Amino acid sequence: MNGLILKDLYNLKGSTAFIVLLTVLFALLFSWEMPEGMVLVSAAMAASLVSGSFSYDHSYGWNAHAVSIGIPRRMIVTSKFEIGFLFVFAGVLFGLLLALIFQITMGMSIDAHQMLSASAMSLGVGMVASSVICAVNYYVNPQRAQLVSTF
Repeated sequence: MNGLILKDLYNLKGSTAFIVLLTVLFALLFSWEMPEGMVLVSAAMAASLVSGSFSYDHSYGWNAHAVSIGIPRRMIVTSKFEIGFLFVFAGVLFGLLLALIFQITMGMSIDAHQMLSASAMSLGVGMVASSVICAVNYYVNPQRAQLVSTF
């Protein structure tokens, strides 16, 4: 199981750097009035990385290879949901850190209750988005399923 997760992390290393830069850009553009929005933006951007994992697997024929060497389909599916949770959780932490840095540099007051509630909401929204992306990618071709991750 850990090997499947590491495979996805290695495959998405370049995409992750791009998503981090894009998250910072979106967060700075759209979160001036409400810095807690940075947490939601980063969770949503991190959830979109899961579709990249499916695209890599589809383009290299990984699923057919994994099943032929004896990796159960259930383990492959579970690893995709776990990688989605890891990315969303990391996105929430990154967004929380980004929002705190933004509030400190702008001299805004930090409301811990509001930040924690925004983090919990963002984690929930990100997990739902990641789960929908995983489910759609298993029922539809990954190239077609990327349309779902853009919405």
